[in-house]
Amino acid sequence: MYDRSDITSLALVGWREDRGDGIEGCQAVMNVVCNRIGYPGFARNLHDVVYGKNEFTSMSDPNNPEFRLYPDAADLLWVCCLRFACQLLSSKGAIDPSRGAHYYADLTYITPDGWFQKFVLDMPAKHPHTVTIGRQSYYL
Repeated sequence: MYDRSDITSLALVGWREDRGDGIEGCQAVMNVVCNRIGYPGFARNLHDVVYGKNEFTSMSDPNNPEFRLYPDAADLLWVCCLRFACQLLSSKGAIDPSRGAHYYADLTYITPDGWFQKFVLDMPAKHPHTVTIGRQSYYL
């Protein structure tokens, strides 16, 4: 069902989006990707969730500084991300540190009139906070 390209894409989005918070942060981001697949309002497959417009800008926006950043093959966090992506996509006991989240953000970068504020933070009944991991806050 999933191939090497899917595993690499999932690991890469986790690594690019939250490597600053270690493996738990990367795992949480990878779970957010998987939690979105087929969920109302999101794409029905991994590729379209990862590379969709306005989904994960590190994967889809050439203006994002992370867009052209790739890990060194010997980077231990990258190796862990690849292993976790395999585990997550094969559903072999992967944990979900995001606690089922569909959204996340570093709240220090959220603007009062921005999309995240209006759609997620201002609607706590619809998008409750699930957990904070490092700099990132996660929401259903």
